[in-house]
Amino acid sequence: MTVNFIIGELEIEVPDATDSQRLDCCDVRLSAVEVELPKGEGLQIPLGKANHADFSYNRWFNFCEEVGIRDVFYDKDENFIGRRTGAIWITPLTQHTIRAAYKALQAEYPDFVLQDVISSDHLVGHFHLLAWLDYWVTWALENCKRPVIHHS
Repeated sequence: MTVNFIIGELEIEVPDATDSQRLDCCDVRLSAVEVELPKGEGLQIPLGKANHADFSYNRWFNFCEEVGIRDVFYDKDENFIGRRTGAIWITPLTQHTIRAAYKALQAEYPDFVLQDVISSDHLVGHFHLLAWLDYWVTWALENCKRPVIHHS
């Protein structure tokens, strides 16, 4: 199973009005606006140019556990916050938690250098994902009125 993330401005989609005048919460769709930066901007890693990416659900869960950011994305029952498809508000605490995990990994591996290469190496993957999260969460806080991490 795959999970898709978009980090950015909250987007709320509702159907056009109908004669019934009824709008149920299941009719409302949350998402986030996708962004792709021009070449040369953003992180210089494979994920760095876009605020959206797909991951294996198991890989994402294990990554969150291993780097210490599980509470950002999951509730105590290990369900995504916001259910299967939903959004998580980005707050300064979200940014702090992700940045602290990234800095902890950098402190553990001070000689590691981010590179624009695709790799199956576990450590490279952790660095890339934390760098990606840190960059786009910070970008969203600085550029969005309603910053979220949308997942589906």
